[in-house]
Amino acid sequence: MANCYRSMTPNDHAMIAARAPIATGTLVALIGPAGSGKTQFTHGVPSHEVICLDALRAMVSGDPGDQDATAEAVRLQNILIDARLTRSQTLYLDSTNVEVAVRARLVERARRQERPLLAIVFTTPLDICLRRNSERPTNRRVPPDVLR
Repeated sequence: MANCYRSMTPNDHAMIAARAPIATGTLVALIGPAGSGKTQFTHGVPSHEVICLDALRAMVSGDPGDQDATAEAVRLQNILIDARLTRSQTLYLDSTNVEVAVRARLVERARRQERPLLAIVFTTPLDICLRRNSERPTNRRVPPDVLR
């Protein structure tokens, strides 16, 4: 069994975590840089359980890469998080969540609703993130120095 784990990529470990039983009403925070595989990972869960910050930016401004729409998109995200947690509905939060302050606010939201929180950290190698980022449409690319 140990040999099997040594040959697995970090995202393989994340996929195993996704198949593990998750308590109903859990806030599952996906954590990782752009291009790490967070959105691809969500394709394995029911779409109504996914709150994607890029999709909310698109709802606000028509462009998922419009960083100027982030504040409004985050307000919508927080409303949706609270609504799902209040109803004990599982949700997967698809945004980078790499900043400590952002994660602290997620912990507080889950605690306030007395709901469990699970973090799935994507440790995809930088060269893969950079390649995936370069393959994105221009409006969705993150500056390479931000990924570094």
